Amino acid sequence: MNLNNASQIVIILAGGTAAQLLAWRLQIPSIVFLLLIGIVLGPLMGAVSPSAIFGDLLTPIVSMSVALILFEAGTTLHLKELSGRRGTVVALITIGALVAFIGITAACHYLLAVPLQGSLIIGSILVVSGPTVVIPLLHSIRLKEPLGAILKWEGILIDPIGVILAILIAEGLVDTAMAATPLHIFYGMLASLSVGAVLGVAGGAIIVLALRRYLVPDHLQLPFLICTVLLSFWASNYFYHESGLLAATLAGMIVAEKGGVSCRNILDFAANLQPLLVAFLFVVLSANLDPEHLAIVGWESLLFLAALILIVRPFSVFVSTSLSKLSIREKVLLSSIAPRGIVAASLASVLTLNLSKSGIPGVEYVLPVIFFTIIGTVLLYGSIAPILAWTLSLRQANPQGVMFVGASSFVRAFAQALAKHGVKVTLIDNNIRNIWKGRKLGLSCHHGNALSEHVQDELDLEGIGAMVALTPNDEANSLSVLEYERILGRANAYQVAPYEGESDRYLSPAQGKVLGLRRLTWYQIEELWDNGYRVRTIPMPQEGVSSLDENIFPLAALLPEKKVSLLHPEFTTTLKGEISLVVFAPRPGVGQ
Repeated sequence: MNLNNASQIVIILAGGTAAQLLAWRLQIPSIVFLLLIGIVLGPLMGAVSPSAIFGDLLTPIVSMSVALILFEAGTTLHLKELSGRRGTVVALITIGALVAFIGITAACHYLLAVPLQGSLIIGSILVVSGPTVVIPLLHSIRLKEPLGAILKWEGILIDPIGVILAILIAEGLVDTAMAATPLHIFYGMLASLSVGAVLGVAGGAIIVLALRRYLVPDHLQLPFLICTVLLSFWASNYFYHESGLLAATLAGMIVAEKGGVSCRNILDFAANLQPLLVAFLFVVLSANLDPEHLAIVGWESLLFLAALILIVRPFSVFVSTSLSKLSIREKVLLSSIAPRGIVAASLASVLTLNLSKSGIPGVEYVLPVIFFTIIGTVLLYGSIAPILAWTLSLRQANPQGVMFVGASSFVRAFAQALAKHGVKVTLIDNNIRNIWKGRKLGLSCHHGNALSEHVQDELDLEGIGAMVALTPNDEANSLSVLEYERILGRANAYQVAPYEGESDRYLSPAQGKVLGLRRLTWYQIEELWDNGYRVRTIPMPQEGVSSLDENIFPLAALLPEKKVSLLHPEFTTTLKGEISLVVFAPRPGVGQ
């Protein structure tokens, strides 16, 4: 199939987007479909040939894309998450990484019969994990803390460390005069980490300073951000090769920690680039596989995969966390989550391209083994981890908290009523004034767009069991429901009743349950609020909730033991016991 370069690029982007849509619809990790589409378009059909399209530019394009992905991942890391857990994370990305490297190398050499040199390269590459696969898995499982934070930090920080290790080993194998001795690797790691840390912090500081002092106009903020990150990445690599990914990750951390409101909007835009970059990279890299690579994978690969999941990962976790305060159950669960992602795929592709003419034995095994491992670990960890988390009682059980999309006066009053009952509440709003007012009331408030992937990564959803979209925009409410029902479940996603106008063009059907026992639109809430209605807590009438006067709108039932039940028009559960109701009703004396 002979297609020009423009046609092939369009096919790659369209195929990647289609794979992600299909994965979202089927609730299967997108990485699986992305790799399969790339293999179909490349080795099987020959429709696209990334090497022919990009030539020598393929390696820098892949490297810079990975840098941007890790920068965005770095913006989700916050030091407060590591309170009391830094030692565990450090142990996992140092001692754990070393144990994993030795174990994977041995398994590759003895189970797959790959020459030792090739096994060393494969072992160093598979040390990495990756935010593009770990974070979505954590969102779906909803682990108790501190496991979620530990796995997220390990999955992001292990990537640049694994890349540096793989490059140093590859160098040692190519240049026998500079053999990959432990001392050479130690000094190389120290130099890479030092250079990456200095230039990463510098790049992040430049971004924060420029935006805080309004040195960059609004329409140039995103280009400025991307260029500064790539300059930090390039400069770090220039002073010490392959230290740039660490620089990009640390730059993201600095921007997230110090940027505040001034950086929020561009971080949202940057987060939106991530799905496109991931789709592009996975399709390009898998399409670039040689058909002969696919024939190398045999039944022995299943044994290798089993060794990684059942032996190497558990051993590395238990050794590195032996001095931590984690329980046996928590260590077992940490052992069950280590999928490989985009960094492993890109690193394998780049090294294979660079080492293809080096004559190192076993280089031809690198790509097929890595890609098979990526697919296998994503599927198996994605299947095993939720079941194991439930069995070990490490998932959040029946969380009662409520997340509000919107933080208007009505929402703040509603959230306060729940918080006084001991229910955890979180509010998200783009309006910083609403956020400030909510924080003055002692409410947990988050400034940003609830639909932003960056904001979702930052949210602490531990203890949150339901969400309510309460904004004046019916479309935004419905989109919020669609976004968060994947995490919280469709039965736990609520929204204010959509406005019903005089013609069909005003109709916006609700995507979630309509909040309130009696239908109430946002415009009715605003009008009633102006007329003196307020959120109140009242005792449950002996005759039941249905006996309330028609001008009172029941919103939620406060149950014993700090539990809450949000009400909706189809609510049929019988409420018994000492129950209070949160209602929207006239203040005493108003309208009487």
